[in-house]
Amino acid sequence: MQTVERYEIVFAVAVCLTLIATPITLFVLRKRGFLDNPNGRSSHVTPTPRGAGLAQMVGVAGALASTGGIPLSGIVAVAGFSVLGGVDDLKSRPPLFRFALQVSIGFVAVVLAFSPQNSFGWQVVFAGAIAVLILVGMVNTTNFMDGINGISLVHGMLFGLVYGTILWRAGLTDWVPLGAALAGVSLAVLPWNWGTSAKVFLGDSGSYLLGASVALLLLATWLIGPGFVVALAPVSIYLADTGSTVLRRAWRRESLTLAHRDHVYQRLVRSGWSHPRTAVLVAGFSALASVIALVLQQGAVSLSVGILLLLGLSGAYLMSPRVVGCGAP
Repeated sequence: MQTVERYEIVFAVAVCLTLIATPITLFVLRKRGFLDNPNGRSSHVTPTPRGAGLAQMVGVAGALASTGGIPLSGIVAVAGFSVLGGVDDLKSRPPLFRFALQVSIGFVAVVLAFSPQNSFGWQVVFAGAIAVLILVGMVNTTNFMDGINGISLVHGMLFGLVYGTILWRAGLTDWVPLGAALAGVSLAVLPWNWGTSAKVFLGDSGSYLLGASVALLLLATWLIGPGFVVALAPVSIYLADTGSTVLRRAWRRESLTLAHRDHVYQRLVRSGWSHPRTAVLVAGFSALASVIALVLQQGAVSLSVGILLLLGLSGAYLMSPRVVGCGAP
């Protein structure tokens, strides 16, 4: 089987299985009363079923099973975080308890990513610790950014395709199927999560699945691929939004665990922008950041120029609410 055909099959299996699983999942969620009730962080006003990530889990599992070869660390991380998110959808756990479980899953996944023949010197230990932080950080970042309809699924398609392309160019073909599967399950659920009134939310099961998948693709790009800046570039807008929001709330001595609507994309919605318009804007910035990543990988621009472009793009995104008249947060 040709390599490209293999990825097309993975994508197609992910789409088909998720299209079948989503309406079934939606029926069960409604039947059991698993609803997302509006709170201080919400951008919706009516209770909506949450847990579409359960359908995505079916799609990813089937897609990866159809190709094989995905590293064990990838299976552990995606499955572990998805199950943890699904359990939290059913009954929310205390933040510290949830964080401890996230770190545990991330530690196991990262340890499995290092082959036995590698020497475990201080460099490996340091890189491993950073990898765990990135894995847990991306899971929580995607969870924070999953606050309006469509934004996570559009980014799931984008990140899956971009990281898949980067890794394919680098010859890291074992990880490309995960990118294809992520893009496929994101596309399949999008019709149920698009527009002003979504029929279902991803829930923690979906945002954790997205975060774990993106983190693994990012880590593969960094640890065995083109490098750290190329790896971080596609998610730089997500990191800028979440990082600036956390720092701003910490500066104001506000609880970081309480629900809020201080993210850039949430401020745009509060100003009157629709969910689709806002999701497309954020995805547009992320697409430009992804182009910079691809250009850096090709060596078309220097590393310093690429970093300056990413900083400028992130700054422009952070200023976008002021530009459209949202005012200060």
